[in-house]
Amino acid sequence: MPQTPTPPTWIAPQLATLADQAPADADWLHEIKYDGYRLLAWIHGESVRLLTRNRKDWTDRFPTVAAALGALELRGSVLDG
Repeated sequence: MPQTPTPPTWIAPQLATLADQAPADADWLHEIKYDGYRLLAWIHGESVRLLTRNRKDWTDRFPTVAAALGALELRGSVLDG
């Protein structure tokens, strides 16, 4: 059975940059920023933690999201979203 890698202590999330307009070049992908929460999902083995960009644990605020991420069976991932 493969070993679950040890996660890093922290990975800073990608933050939106304010601009007057989206880049027009075909090499760029962009999305409209809607208000909401920015969380990093830390998945290690059976454990899933949802952390804010200020490192606050909000897993208990989004139990359905944490359960859905746990069901993916990733076992060693950090997801930014």
